[in-house]
Amino acid sequence: MPNYFYTDTNGQRQGPINDQQLRELAAQKRIQPDTPLETDTGHRGVARQIPGLFTLIQTGQTGPPFTVKKWFCTNCGKPISEHAAACMSCGASPIGHKKFCRHCGIQRNPRQSICVSCGDKKHCRYCHAELNSEQIICTKCGRTVDHTGPDSSNINDTIKSLNTNFRTYWICAVIGFPSVIFPSLISLLIPPLVPFALFVKYLVLIVTLTFACKLIYPAWKIIPQDIVRTTPWKAIIFCLIPLYNFFWIFVAFKGLSEDMNKTLERYGIQCKVKEGLGAVYCILSLVCFIPIVGSLIYIIYAIVSIIFLNSIKNGAIILLERNR
Repeated sequence: MPNYFYTDTNGQRQGPINDQQLRELAAQKRIQPDTPLETDTGHRGVARQIPGLFTLIQTGQTGPPFTVKKWFCTNCGKPISEHAAACMSCGASPIGHKKFCRHCGIQRNPRQSICVSCGDKKHCRYCHAELNSEQIICTKCGRTVDHTGPDSSNINDTIKSLNTNFRTYWICAVIGFPSVIFPSLISLLIPPLVPFALFVKYLVLIVTLTFACKLIYPAWKIIPQDIVRTTPWKAIIFCLIPLYNFFWIFVAFKGLSEDMNKTLERYGIQCKVKEGLGAVYCILSLVCFIPIVGSLIYIIYAIVSIIFLNSIKNGAIILLERNR
Protein backbone atom coordinates (compact mmCIF):
# COMPACT_ATOMS: atom_id res chain seq x y z
CA MET A 1 0.00 0.00 0.00
CA PRO A 2 1.29 3.48 -0.78
CA ASN A 3 1.98 6.12 1.83
CA TYR A 4 0.20 9.46 1.56
CA PHE A 5 1.02 13.13 2.03
CA TYR A 6 -1.81 15.59 2.64
CA THR A 7 -2.24 19.36 2.95
CA ASP A 8 -3.78 20.47 6.24
CA THR A 9 -6.10 23.43 6.85
CA ASN A 10 -3.08 25.72 7.37
CA GLY A 11 -1.70 24.86 3.94
CA GLN A 12 1.17 22.80 5.41
CA ARG A 13 2.18 19.51 3.83
CA GLN A 14 1.92 16.60 6.31
CA GLY A 15 2.98 12.97 6.11
CA PRO A 16 3.84 10.37 5.18
CA ILE A 17 0.92 8.37 6.62
CA ASN A 18 -0.28 4.87 5.80
CA ASP A 19 -3.78 3.81 4.76
CA GLN A 20 -4.92 3.10 8.34
CA GLN A 21 -3.72 6.51 9.59
CA LEU A 22 -5.43 8.16 6.61
CA ARG A 23 -8.77 6.60 7.55
CA GLU A 24 -8.34 7.59 11.21
CA LEU A 25 -7.71 11.22 10.22
CA ALA A 26 -10.75 11.13 7.94
CA ALA A 27 -12.87 9.79 10.81
CA GLN A 28 -11.59 12.64 13.00
CA LYS A 29 -12.52 15.07 10.18
CA ARG A 30 -8.94 16.32 10.03
CA ILE A 31 -8.99 15.19 6.40
CA GLN A 32 -11.93 16.43 4.36
CA PRO A 33 -13.19 15.12 1.01
CA ASP A 34 -11.48 17.99 -0.84
CA THR A 35 -8.14 17.63 0.97
CA PRO A 36 -5.33 17.30 -1.63
CA LEU A 37 -3.41 14.02 -1.41
CA GLU A 38 -0.18 12.80 -2.95
CA THR A 39 1.32 9.33 -2.76
CA ASP A 40 4.99 8.67 -2.17
CA THR A 41 5.14 7.58 -5.83
CA GLY A 42 4.05 11.03 -7.03
CA HIS A 43 0.37 10.39 -7.87
CA ARG A 44 -1.94 13.24 -6.90
CA GLY A 45 -5.65 13.54 -6.19
CA VAL A 46 -8.16 14.50 -3.49
CA ALA A 47 -9.31 12.47 -0.49
CA ARG A 48 -12.77 11.67 -1.88
CA GLN A 49 -11.10 9.63 -4.63
CA ILE A 50 -9.92 6.98 -2.13
CA PRO A 51 -12.49 4.14 -2.32
CA GLY A 52 -14.41 3.74 0.94
CA LEU A 53 -12.67 6.63 2.72
CA PHE A 54 -15.87 8.71 2.88
CA THR A 55 -19.53 7.73 2.62
CA LEU A 56 -21.89 9.21 0.05
CA ILE A 57 -23.57 11.20 2.84
CA GLN A 58 -20.25 12.80 3.82
CA THR A 59 -19.15 13.74 0.31
CA GLY A 60 -22.33 14.00 -1.70
CA GLN A 61 -20.44 12.03 -4.37
CA THR A 62 -17.66 9.51 -4.39
CA GLY A 63 -15.80 10.98 -7.36
CA PRO A 64 -13.54 9.01 -9.68
CA PRO A 65 -11.20 6.47 -8.09
CA PHE A 66 -7.67 7.48 -7.11
CA THR A 67 -5.83 6.14 -10.15
CA VAL A 68 -2.54 6.76 -11.90
CA LYS A 69 -2.78 9.52 -14.49
CA LYS A 70 -1.56 8.45 -17.92
CA TRP A 71 0.35 10.74 -20.23
CA PHE A 72 1.17 10.30 -23.90
CA CYS A 73 3.96 11.49 -26.18
CA THR A 74 2.72 14.31 -28.39
CA ASN A 75 5.01 13.10 -31.22
CA CYS A 76 4.21 9.36 -31.45
CA GLY A 77 1.24 8.89 -29.08
CA LYS A 78 2.90 6.20 -26.92
CA PRO A 79 2.36 6.20 -23.10
CA ILE A 80 5.09 7.98 -21.13
CA SER A 81 5.93 8.95 -17.56
CA GLU A 82 4.51 12.28 -16.38
CA HIS A 83 7.98 13.77 -15.82
CA ALA A 84 9.76 12.09 -18.76
CA ALA A 85 12.39 14.27 -20.43
CA ALA A 86 12.13 12.31 -23.68
CA CYS A 87 9.89 9.62 -25.14
CA MET A 88 11.45 6.14 -24.86
CA SER A 89 9.77 5.08 -28.12
CA CYS A 90 10.66 7.90 -30.53
CA GLY A 91 13.26 9.84 -28.52
CA ALA A 92 11.50 13.18 -29.08
CA SER A 93 10.49 15.74 -26.48
CA PRO A 94 7.14 14.43 -25.17
CA ILE A 95 5.47 17.86 -25.00
CA GLY A 96 6.94 19.77 -27.93
CA HIS A 97 4.66 18.51 -30.71
CA LYS A 98 0.98 18.58 -31.71
CA LYS A 99 0.54 15.26 -33.53
CA PHE A 100 -1.10 13.45 -30.60
CA CYS A 101 -3.07 14.55 -27.55
CA ARG A 102 -0.96 14.51 -24.39
CA HIS A 103 -3.95 13.46 -22.26
CA CYS A 104 -5.64 10.69 -24.29
CA GLY A 105 -3.07 9.74 -26.97
CA ILE A 106 -5.48 10.26 -29.88
CA GLN A 107 -4.02 11.60 -33.13
CA ARG A 108 -5.03 15.17 -33.75
CA ASN A 109 -4.83 17.89 -36.35
CA PRO A 110 -1.78 20.08 -35.52
CA ARG A 111 -4.00 23.14 -36.04
CA GLN A 112 -6.45 22.00 -33.36
CA SER A 113 -6.31 23.99 -30.14
CA ILE A 114 -8.55 21.48 -28.29
CA CYS A 115 -8.62 17.69 -28.61
CA VAL A 116 -12.00 16.58 -30.04
CA SER A 117 -11.75 13.25 -28.18
CA CYS A 118 -11.15 14.29 -24.58
CA GLY A 119 -11.59 18.06 -24.82
CA ASP A 120 -7.95 18.39 -23.74
CA LYS A 121 -9.08 18.87 -20.15
CA LYS A 122 -6.54 20.33 -17.79
CA HIS A 123 -6.30 20.09 -14.01
CA CYS A 124 -4.49 22.25 -11.48
CA ARG A 125 -1.43 20.37 -10.27
CA TYR A 126 -1.90 21.81 -6.74
CA CYS A 127 -5.61 21.35 -5.92
CA HIS A 128 -6.63 19.24 -8.99
CA ALA A 129 -9.57 21.48 -9.89
CA GLU A 130 -10.59 21.16 -13.56
CA LEU A 131 -9.42 24.04 -15.78
CA ASN A 132 -10.30 25.22 -19.24
CA SER A 133 -7.70 25.31 -22.01
CA GLU A 134 -6.99 29.03 -21.62
CA GLN A 135 -6.62 29.33 -17.84
CA ILE A 136 -3.24 30.29 -16.40
CA ILE A 137 -4.58 30.90 -12.85
CA CYS A 138 -6.57 28.29 -10.92
CA THR A 139 -9.87 29.85 -9.75
CA LYS A 140 -10.03 27.47 -6.77
CA CYS A 141 -6.60 27.87 -5.15
CA GLY A 142 -5.38 31.00 -7.00
CA ARG A 143 -2.04 29.52 -8.02
CA THR A 144 -0.34 29.77 -11.38
CA VAL A 145 -0.80 26.55 -13.32
CA ASP A 146 1.12 24.88 -16.12
CA HIS A 147 -0.99 22.81 -18.50
CA THR A 148 1.66 20.86 -20.34
CA GLY A 149 4.59 20.88 -17.94
CA PRO A 150 7.93 22.66 -18.45
CA ASP A 151 9.51 22.69 -21.88
CA SER A 152 12.66 20.54 -21.90
CA SER A 153 14.50 23.01 -24.11
CA ASN A 154 13.81 25.83 -21.61
CA ILE A 155 15.02 23.63 -18.76
CA ASN A 156 18.24 22.86 -20.62
CA ASP A 157 18.79 26.58 -21.31
CA THR A 158 18.21 27.42 -17.63
CA ILE A 159 20.65 24.72 -16.47
CA LYS A 160 23.24 25.97 -18.93
CA SER A 161 22.70 29.54 -17.70
CA LEU A 162 23.13 28.44 -14.06
CA ASN A 163 26.41 26.66 -14.83
CA THR A 164 27.71 29.59 -16.90
CA ASN A 165 26.84 32.20 -14.27
CA PHE A 166 28.41 30.15 -11.49
CA ARG A 167 31.59 29.57 -13.52
CA THR A 168 31.82 33.29 -14.28
CA TYR A 169 31.25 34.09 -10.60
CA TRP A 170 34.06 31.96 -9.20
CA ILE A 171 36.45 33.18 -11.91
CA CYS A 172 35.68 36.79 -10.92
CA ALA A 173 36.02 35.89 -7.22
CA VAL A 174 39.44 34.27 -7.76
CA ILE A 175 40.73 37.04 -10.01
CA GLY A 176 39.40 39.58 -7.53
CA PHE A 177 41.67 38.29 -4.75
CA PRO A 178 44.94 39.86 -6.03
CA SER A 179 42.94 42.84 -7.32
CA VAL A 180 41.76 43.55 -3.77
CA ILE A 181 44.76 42.53 -1.66
CA PHE A 182 47.68 44.11 -3.57
CA PRO A 183 46.21 47.66 -3.95
CA SER A 184 45.24 47.56 -0.26
CA LEU A 185 48.77 46.59 0.82
CA ILE A 186 50.31 49.23 -1.43
CA SER A 187 47.91 51.88 -0.06
CA LEU A 188 49.19 51.14 3.45
CA LEU A 189 52.70 52.08 2.28
CA ILE A 190 51.55 54.95 0.07
CA PRO A 191 48.53 56.65 1.76
CA PRO A 192 47.56 58.74 -1.32
CA LEU A 193 46.62 55.45 -3.07
CA VAL A 194 43.92 54.61 -0.52
CA PRO A 195 41.05 55.98 -2.70
CA PHE A 196 42.32 53.92 -5.65
CA ALA A 197 42.50 50.75 -3.52
CA LEU A 198 38.95 51.31 -2.24
CA PHE A 199 37.70 51.91 -5.78
CA VAL A 200 39.24 48.62 -6.99
CA LYS A 201 37.84 46.66 -4.04
CA TYR A 202 34.33 48.04 -4.39
CA LEU A 203 34.41 47.42 -8.14
CA VAL A 204 35.33 43.75 -7.57
CA LEU A 205 32.60 43.36 -4.93
CA ILE A 206 29.96 44.91 -7.19
CA VAL A 207 30.94 42.70 -10.14
CA THR A 208 30.83 39.50 -8.04
CA LEU A 209 27.51 40.53 -6.47
CA THR A 210 26.09 41.13 -9.97
CA PHE A 211 26.93 37.60 -11.09
CA ALA A 212 25.63 36.21 -7.78
CA CYS A 213 22.29 37.93 -8.48
CA LYS A 214 22.25 36.53 -12.02
CA LEU A 215 22.73 33.08 -10.48
CA ILE A 216 19.93 33.30 -7.90
CA TYR A 217 17.36 34.86 -10.27
CA PRO A 218 16.45 31.60 -12.09
CA ALA A 219 16.71 29.73 -8.77
CA TRP A 220 13.95 31.92 -7.28
CA LYS A 221 11.73 31.22 -10.31
CA ILE A 222 11.54 27.47 -9.68
CA ILE A 223 10.37 27.68 -6.04
CA PRO A 224 6.62 26.75 -5.76
CA GLN A 225 4.34 29.71 -5.17
CA ASP A 226 3.04 28.37 -1.86
CA ILE A 227 6.62 28.32 -0.50
CA VAL A 228 8.40 31.25 -2.17
CA ARG A 229 8.66 34.35 0.03
CA THR A 230 9.33 36.93 -2.69
CA THR A 231 9.43 37.34 -6.45
CA PRO A 232 12.64 36.87 -8.47
CA TRP A 233 12.74 40.52 -9.59
CA LYS A 234 12.12 41.82 -6.08
CA ALA A 235 14.90 39.60 -4.74
CA ILE A 236 17.35 41.24 -7.16
CA ILE A 237 16.12 44.86 -7.27
CA PHE A 238 15.92 45.30 -3.48
CA CYS A 239 19.58 44.26 -3.22
CA LEU A 240 20.43 47.49 -5.06
CA ILE A 241 18.70 49.85 -2.60
CA PRO A 242 21.34 51.49 -0.35
CA LEU A 243 21.10 50.69 3.39
CA TYR A 244 17.95 48.61 2.91
CA ASN A 245 20.05 46.03 1.10
CA PHE A 246 21.88 45.37 4.39
CA PHE A 247 18.68 43.62 5.49
CA TRP A 248 17.45 42.40 2.12
CA ILE A 249 20.58 40.43 1.25
CA PHE A 250 19.58 37.95 3.98
CA VAL A 251 16.17 37.52 2.32
CA ALA A 252 17.57 37.20 -1.20
CA PHE A 253 20.32 34.68 -0.40
CA LYS A 254 19.72 32.98 2.95
CA GLY A 255 15.96 33.06 2.36
CA LEU A 256 16.48 31.35 -0.99
CA SER A 257 18.42 28.53 0.65
CA GLU A 258 15.62 28.01 3.21
CA ASP A 259 12.85 28.01 0.57
CA MET A 260 14.85 25.71 -1.68
CA ASN A 261 15.34 23.22 1.17
CA LYS A 262 11.59 23.25 1.84
CA THR A 263 10.97 22.50 -1.83
CA LEU A 264 13.54 19.69 -1.89
CA GLU A 265 11.99 18.21 1.26
CA ARG A 266 8.50 18.38 -0.24
CA TYR A 267 9.62 16.32 -3.23
CA GLY A 268 11.50 13.85 -1.03
CA ILE A 269 14.88 14.76 -2.53
CA GLN A 270 17.83 13.92 -0.29
CA CYS A 271 19.81 17.07 -0.99
CA LYS A 272 20.27 20.12 1.20
CA VAL A 273 21.37 23.65 0.38
CA LYS A 274 23.82 25.02 2.96
CA GLU A 275 21.63 27.45 4.96
CA GLY A 276 24.33 28.12 7.56
CA LEU A 277 26.81 29.18 4.90
CA GLY A 278 24.08 31.43 3.51
CA ALA A 279 24.05 33.46 6.72
CA VAL A 280 27.87 33.56 6.81
CA TYR A 281 27.96 34.67 3.17
CA CYS A 282 25.54 37.54 3.85
CA ILE A 283 27.53 38.73 6.88
CA LEU A 284 30.88 38.58 5.05
CA SER A 285 29.36 40.42 2.07
CA LEU A 286 28.60 43.35 4.37
CA VAL A 287 31.91 43.21 6.24
CA CYS A 288 33.85 43.25 2.97
CA PHE A 289 32.68 46.82 2.34
CA ILE A 290 34.53 48.02 5.45
CA PRO A 291 37.89 49.61 4.47
CA ILE A 292 41.04 47.60 5.28
CA VAL A 293 39.15 44.92 7.27
CA GLY A 294 37.14 43.94 4.21
CA SER A 295 40.30 43.50 2.15
CA LEU A 296 41.87 41.23 4.76
CA ILE A 297 38.93 38.83 4.92
CA TYR A 298 38.23 38.82 1.18
CA ILE A 299 39.79 35.37 0.70
CA ILE A 300 37.41 33.92 3.33
CA TYR A 301 34.49 35.69 1.65
CA ALA A 302 35.45 34.28 -1.75
CA ILE A 303 35.73 30.68 -0.49
CA VAL A 304 32.46 30.80 1.46
CA SER A 305 30.57 32.42 -1.41
CA ILE A 306 31.78 29.84 -3.95
CA ILE A 307 30.75 26.90 -1.73
CA PHE A 308 27.37 28.45 -0.87
CA LEU A 309 26.43 29.50 -4.41
CA ASN A 310 27.54 26.10 -5.72
CA SER A 311 25.02 24.45 -3.38
CA ILE A 312 22.33 26.88 -4.62
CA LYS A 313 23.18 26.01 -8.22
CA ASN A 314 23.13 22.26 -7.56
CA GLY A 315 19.80 22.46 -5.71
CA ALA A 316 18.25 24.47 -8.56
CA ILE A 317 19.48 21.98 -11.17
CA ILE A 318 18.06 19.04 -9.20
CA LEU A 319 14.65 20.76 -9.02
CA LEU A 320 14.75 21.57 -12.74
CA GLU A 321 15.60 17.96 -13.61
CA ARG A 322 12.77 16.80 -11.39
CA ASN A 323 10.29 19.07 -13.22
CA ARG A 324 11.09 17.76 -16.70
